[in-house]
Amino acid sequence: MAKIRETALARFGLTEIESIDFLDRAVTQALPKDTIVLKKGNLSDDLYIVLEGRVKVVEIDLNGNETVLSSHGSGNYFGGMGFGDGMPTTSIMTAEPSRFLVLPKNDFMAYLSESQLFKERVLENLVNEAEQKSQELSEALQQKTAISEILRAISNSPSNAHSILETVAENAARLCEVNDAEIFKVEGNALRLVAKYGQHQLWPIGTLKPINRDWVAGRAVADCRPIHVDDLQAASAEFPLGSILAEQFGHHTSFVTPLLREGVAIGAILIRRMEVRPLTEKQIALIKTFADEAAIAIENVRLFNEVKEKSRKVEEQAKELSEWNIKLETRVAEQAKELTKWNAELKNRVVEQVAQLERLSNLDHELSLAGDIQKSMLPSSIPRLEGYEFCATMLPAKSVGGDFFDFIPLGENLLGIAVGDVSDKGVPAALFMAMVRSLLRA
Repeated sequence: MAKIRETALARFGLTEIESIDFLDRAVTQALPKDTIVLKKGNLSDDLYIVLEGRVKVVEIDLNGNETVLSSHGSGNYFGGMGFGDGMPTTSIMTAEPSRFLVLPKNDFMAYLSESQLFKERVLENLVNEAEQKSQELSEALQQKTAISEILRAISNSPSNAHSILETVAENAARLCEVNDAEIFKVEGNALRLVAKYGQHQLWPIGTLKPINRDWVAGRAVADCRPIHVDDLQAASAEFPLGSILAEQFGHHTSFVTPLLREGVAIGAILIRRMEVRPLTEKQIALIKTFADEAAIAIENVRLFNEVKEKSRKVEEQAKELSEWNIKLETRVAEQAKELTKWNAELKNRVVEQVAQLERLSNLDHELSLAGDIQKSMLPSSIPRLEGYEFCATMLPAKSVGGDFFDFIPLGENLLGIAVGDVSDKGVPAALFMAMVRSLLRA
């Protein structure tokens, strides 16, 4: 630890006595990973010298997403820029567990005034930081321009994922200084290549590759996490298929990150370098940002097509409903017409039935009268004849009939008895019976 402190202080050109005095005034502070040391917008009263670990300069948006602008290791310092009137425009946080030498503001200002070499080293560092910030701002501007271009493409072509993903692949390859970039989309248990940019012509657009752990993109999607391989040709044990392809086509460094929607991988973006040159943290963060944009583009197209399909089905259902309504109205009109006709026929039949009932009622009355007349034609009393006893009655099957009986006196102690049964029943038989009786009585 003492050697690390001496190395860090040597950057400021302090004498041995000044270094001892510096260490007496400074304190050692240890912080865990992802601790904000200097927050954006806050002035710092202290000078921080990194003894162990690394810190990163980040931009943190309102949603908590961070963009890494730069990182600094042992021997670097920060905080001095906050001693002026300006406010820090970025935050500084630990990229890993780190230890710092912390010097209060007043002591720092005293060293600036007392040590010319210290002042020169600080000014040199400030110039270097200014140049670095200028470079970072230039890179940040390029990144924002690229992101704006992608967002504009998403806004202008919500249903055309291919052109948007081509733009994402081009910007990823160009800004991250890689030889090529490819974007895949999950289809069932496979990945389909939907966009590409660069000189590397490994697969044509539309190629389907299985999702498995033998190649970097397949593993990234299967595990839902980024995969960074420094030299894929030397990783045959871990990525057997990917290593064979790397040797065949000549690429080395590969990085892939999944395109996530609600924690589920819907695709992946893969970039390659023909040499062994791992990506920086800034480049990895940028690729992840591009992956988010690609996921938004794919999801927008999915939602657009889903809404379009639902609209088509609604239109078809509306058309079918309209046709069904027309058929229903036609059928109702036809049935109403038939019902009107049937009602008229029923009314006529009712009138006829009523008339027939009236006729039948009159006929029953007339038949009843005819029956009474027929009964009046029968003997009203039974004659007496010594030595004989007579009885007689008649029950016609209908109101009138052809049955009859009669007692006809023929002289003293002589009596004629007539009994008749005319074939058939009803009025004809009754008329025939009346005629026969008249003939017998003549």
